[in-house]
Amino acid sequence: MINPNKYIRDAWISAFKTATGLRVWGKLVPKDVNPIPNRYILISSQSKNRFAVAKDCYEWLCTINVEIINITPQGFVKTVTVDDIEETILNTVEIGITVPGFTVKLVRLAGPPVDMDIDTETEMIERRIISYELWFNKA
Repeated sequence: MINPNKYIRDAWISAFKTATGLRVWGKLVPKDVNPIPNRYILISSQSKNRFAVAKDCYEWLCTINVEIINITPQGFVKTVTVDDIEETILNTVEIGITVPGFTVKLVRLAGPPVDMDIDTETEMIERRIISYELWFNKA
């Protein structure tokens, strides 16, 4: 059995880097990144379940969360920046992201994007989380 998570993550990271020009990481910004950019994207979580199980094969039903981060000085908000990045991500996913070794059968939003902003003493961290559901099988 091949775990599809790394193939999905690598394909989505590559697609978003190309489309947005931003830095993109899985889960966290690496500790050795200094300075941390003001805008970046995280593939913050993934899950998977076997689906359509048959005698000799099965398919995968997965979820993936894409997190847009925009950091501004405390008291300032640039929601339009987050909106523009979100639009690019939505368009990139709609066009289609190829996952090597797998056939993508369906990609759709798993719900509405959610804003989870953090306001610190020095910074405003705008976070928008977009959740997708993917259905695919081994090519």
